[in-house]
Amino acid sequence: MKNFFVFFFVGFMISCANDITDNKITLDIDGAEERVPSISEVKAIVLETNDTNLVGAISKVLVRNNHIYIFDRNNGKISIFSIDGRHLSTIDKRGAGPQEYILPIDMDVDINGNIYIADASRRNVVVYTPNGNFIKKIEVGRIFTGLGIIDENNIWLANVSEESNLNVKLAFFDVINKKINTVCSAKVDGEIELPMVSPSPFFRSGDKLYFYDRFSPYCFSLNNNGIMSDTIKILSEKLPNKQDVEKWVKQPQSMQTTDKITGITALYFADNSMYISFASQTRNKVLCLNNQKPIVFNSFNNDRTMHLNQVIYASYDNYMISYMPADEFISNKSFYSADLKAIATNIKPDSNLIIIMYSFK
Repeated sequence: MKNFFVFFFVGFMISCANDITDNKITLDIDGAEERVPSISEVKAIVLETNDTNLVGAISKVLVRNNHIYIFDRNNGKISIFSIDGRHLSTIDKRGAGPQEYILPIDMDVDINGNIYIADASRRNVVVYTPNGNFIKKIEVGRIFTGLGIIDENNIWLANVSEESNLNVKLAFFDVINKKINTVCSAKVDGEIELPMVSPSPFFRSGDKLYFYDRFSPYCFSLNNNGIMSDTIKILSEKLPNKQDVEKWVKQPQSMQTTDKITGITALYFADNSMYISFASQTRNKVLCLNNQKPIVFNSFNNDRTMHLNQVIYASYDNYMISYMPADEFISNKSFYSADLKAIATNIKPDSNLIIIMYSFK
């Protein structure tokens, strides 16, 4: 939906084994064949919204526990829907009270459906039930901008301050012992303060949590007790070296014209595929399914998809997930297949967001 600065999205999909975290994938993105991938199914889910629970600016979409969670950071609220689009609850607790948050900067959900909200102002994490009832506050005591939850006692933090410097890229927070353990530090002073290309460096696919070590070739699977494992190694001449990052720190505006990869904007797994998108001047995307070699393409346009949003924000089962405003979805209905056209025709006037689900073959 949004390009960060002048960067475009570069997408990657590849086949994966039954448990991707048990496999190390080496992804050569420069040697991929150019052709358009095939889509086996496109679905649209109309979210149940009205004047009291309209979805505003979208910062993050999560799908877990058969629920859809939409984080509106600007307005400080999280809207929760069933997987078929029914509105279940909204958490809107911004304020200065003891059970509220002041400046929500990231959020995640645990396996029980409890919602964790990172409050940048108070440097803590506020926990609510799926219905929005307050559970507790977890005091972190440091500045951090990214939040990933394993369970209530095992929390991952990104871009964490240490001795007044923002130099810890990844840390594990032991809630019981109230201890922060540095896992990955910045390799160049000031790199963490460079403009972000995604709302969070953490990416969730169901119960799995992933992290990209920015400016490196590595993406990691994160587990409890501070354990992580290599998931993907990226091979590309467009990966930046230390000198590139040092230049960007001195001249941040130069990131807008570089042909180097400046970050990952998406990393999502479906049952038979994986999707990665990079911030880069290159507009290519890459797909590999059924143990085939990766292929390069600019979009997966066809008669069914050319007027739908193709940016991926989450995954669920065998689907990659996008979204688009309801009015835009309705205005393009003449181009859709019969099933999507029927959905667009019957959308209620107060609906304002549509979830789009893609399955590839």
